[in-house]
Amino acid sequence: MKFKTVELPLHIYIGEGAISHIQSILSDLDVQNFLLITDQIVYEIIGRNIDENISTPHQTFFVETADMNQVQKILDEVSNGADSVVGIGGGKVLDVSKVVAMKLNIEFISVPTTASHDGLASPVASFKKNGRPVSIPTNPPSAVLADLE
Repeated sequence: MKFKTVELPLHIYIGEGAISHIQSILSDLDVQNFLLITDQIVYEIIGRNIDENISTPHQTFFVETADMNQVQKILDEVSNGADSVVGIGGGKVLDVSKVVAMKLNIEFISVPTTASHDGLASPVASFKKNGRPVSIPTNPPSAVLADLE
């Protein structure tokens, strides 16, 4: 008999207003210093509030494209000795966040803003290379924070 192993997030937080508890969730997960990865639109809607009101040290990055150039740009600018990546956004942001976390060998916390894809908990990032889709194996998130509002 053949078996397939599926890695799942260790922690899943779901509920209305869940995002407002992110500081306590980061504390529960023992996050000491993190990279906040998002895009400009999500930042204006919820990211700025998190960025300005969270006490855990962090560095903020904005995703423009889902490709290895974007990943490298973030890696080149990392300066804070982070132990986690918190990706807040849709598929593009979460895919870049997964690869950054994998390259730095640190935890990834997924905060999806849309449930229309499986990338929020998937161990695969999807990029385009030479105009064609490419799947990059990564690690699954250690936690998923899903706000139902």
